[in-house]
Amino acid sequence: MLALRTVLPCSVKAIVIWLLFAAAAAARADTVTLTLDPNYPSAYIFYSYTAADGTSQTLPINPYLATMNDPSIGTESILAICFDINNPTYAGRAYTGHYAYPTDLASMEASYLVDLMSASGGYTAPLAEQGAISLAIWEIMFPTSTKTDGTYFPADPAAQAYETQANLAVTSGGW
Repeated sequence: MLALRTVLPCSVKAIVIWLLFAAAAAARADTVTLTLDPNYPSAYIFYSYTAADGTSQTLPINPYLATMNDPSIGTESILAICFDINNPTYAGRAYTGHYAYPTDLASMEASYLVDLMSASGGYTAPLAEQGAISLAIWEIMFPTSTKTDGTYFPADPAAQAYETQANLAVTSGGW
């Protein structure tokens, strides 16, 4: 029997675990397991927009429902944020990783936008805001992408204001 795996346009290597206690958890060296919700497409939010090049795009956007298993706290339902749109992830597959502090400019800007999305309601934030923030994160992080699925990025004009806001917050020392 073959298992059906749905591919999302997002790299698990680049998913940031969005937890209220992430700052405290980041100091630990535990190996954690992250599993994106296997119920694709019903458990995912889709955003449609016209890209800067005039093409119509529809993408599953942040945040994603997921389960995280951390040896220190057990298994928890969480929201996960994808940082890299150009590398695939399989819904329902378990991936392992470690906590890390973002220190480079792009990761700090993306972290600012994750916090902004959280403040806007996270999974229940207005669709236009979720979409624009998701695309802003992906536009910021795209230059560091391994681009295993190509080099095209469908830029969203609505994301530019969020990119500017994140850059100002980080470069001014406010984030």
